[in-house]
Amino acid sequence: MRWETLGLPERLREASAGRSIRASDDGDPVDDGLADVRDEVEILELLGKGGMGIVHRARQRALNRDVAIKRLRPEASEAAAARLCREARITGSLEHPNILPIHALGVGADGRPSVLMKRVSGVSYEALLADPEHAMWRTLPEDRWRAHVETLSGVCRALEFAHSRGVLHRDVKPANVMLGEFGEVFLLDWGIALRVGEAPQKGVVGTPAYMAPEMIEQGPFTPRTDVYLVGATLFHALSGRPLHAGGRFVDVVEHILEGPPVELGPDVPPELARICARATAREPEARFRSVRELREALQAALEHRASVALTTSAEARGAVIGEAGADEATVRRAFDEARFALAEALRIWPENAEARRLATSVRGAMFDFEVRAGNAGAAEALLAELEAPDPARAAQLDLLRTQQASRAQRTEALERGAAERDPRVGARTRRLAFAGLGGLLLAATFALSMTRIVVDYPQQLTLQVMIGVGSVAILALLWRSERHNTLSRQLAALGVFTYAYACAFTAIGWGLGLPIVQLLLLECFAVLPAFLFGGFVLDRRVLFGAPVLIFGVVFGMVSPTHAGIAVPIASCGGVIAAALALWLDAPAGD
Repeated sequence: MRWETLGLPERLREASAGRSIRASDDGDPVDDGLADVRDEVEILELLGKGGMGIVHRARQRALNRDVAIKRLRPEASEAAAARLCREARITGSLEHPNILPIHALGVGADGRPSVLMKRVSGVSYEALLADPEHAMWRTLPEDRWRAHVETLSGVCRALEFAHSRGVLHRDVKPANVMLGEFGEVFLLDWGIALRVGEAPQKGVVGTPAYMAPEMIEQGPFTPRTDVYLVGATLFHALSGRPLHAGGRFVDVVEHILEGPPVELGPDVPPELARICARATAREPEARFRSVRELREALQAALEHRASVALTTSAEARGAVIGEAGADEATVRRAFDEARFALAEALRIWPENAEARRLATSVRGAMFDFEVRAGNAGAAEALLAELEAPDPARAAQLDLLRTQQASRAQRTEALERGAAERDPRVGARTRRLAFAGLGGLLLAATFALSMTRIVVDYPQQLTLQVMIGVGSVAILALLWRSERHNTLSRQLAALGVFTYAYACAFTAIGWGLGLPIVQLLLLECFAVLPAFLFGGFVLDRRVLFGAPVLIFGVVFGMVSPTHAGIAVPIASCGGVIAAALALWLDAPAGD
């Protein structure tokens, strides 16, 4: 870059980017009749030296207090004297807690201007930024971000007041900010301050490392110029280096005029980074409209720290939801903690965009977890909490519901089938039915024993029909019982079929002219499969009646004369044995 294209004087070629450039004109003249301060103060130790002046600690005799007195170097020009007077007048007109008070402007022992001002025991902000272990940090808030914001808020208040009086500072930087031992913040060095509407000094003035582009371009100067300077100071506080750092001055100037985006590290709070970027925007219209607006943004960022911290915590908890292998209890606890933290973060700062984004993300992750877990109700509730419709997740939920409905139908069918074969269902009703049937057979057998012998077929058939009618009535009750199931109906059907089969067998035997005793034995052999079928297919406890029936058949064959009594007793005993087995070995239910 050629200096001629910038309109910069040749003397700037070697200027340091971190030091102030002063105007080359004479400035305001030194007024005659300045008060003589030689007898008013006693000069003590040297406090510091600047480009054109030196500062001593002095004792103000009349008030017996320590003050600071700023005087010119012996080699300083008359122009420097004029600038010192101008600075003192401007500073003295700005009475504000964050601006160093000027006690007097007068003539010193050398006959040149001397400025009597408040002595502050403290350290420059620049020294603090250069030394993270400086003892002064112990007097500031432990949270360094808070310390930076509170310091720069004091600077902004000083500038607010100055702007309200029509004065622009134009040289805000860490070296011109003083921090006192008791929390005081002072904005110093008003040497190149400019009153609004006043013609600026010729040439470029200010500190290149912090300059706004219009300071290189020599105007126009507005309160937004000071906004930029505060933003550049904030950048130094956040990053540890000047905004326009560089080895050669020409490189610094190029950086100022280009106005590249501000880049800060990931450890810098995002809101402070955004404030810094806006304050140091290349175009003045893109910056904060005033230092007050900048200060309020800084204070808001400070107040939002709790919200940001909760958001960060919620982000860490939300990450657990998507972790592979995380158990359900851990995921649900992490979700509850994240949701609570985000709700509190938004209560503190409703405009926290990151918290809102994260709340949607966390709910979405939990929705996906609930879908994987098959919890359609919980997933539906989470979907309803999302601020914007999510067609993809809505489709996931519909698919889950369809799958669950299908599984429910299959499960219901399986359960219904199991219940139909469950021996616990209707067990009490079956026991009563079999007990009644056994009692009926017992009564019939007793009636046969009274006659000693079955004399003919009509009596046998009549007896069977009477027993069959009673049995069918009992089994019909079992069939129609409210607690019946397929097993009960099958047992009832087997009983009805067996007695109908026995009656039909008797009628056929009568028609064929078979002896009654032989018929009874054959009838037992014919009924035995019913017990076996009922035991192996329907209910194993029915098998307990089969041995009794077999014993009766064998006894009747061995002693045909007693077959008329043995066979009915065996039939009765088989039913009673099955009834007892059903009664004594009954499962819980019914």
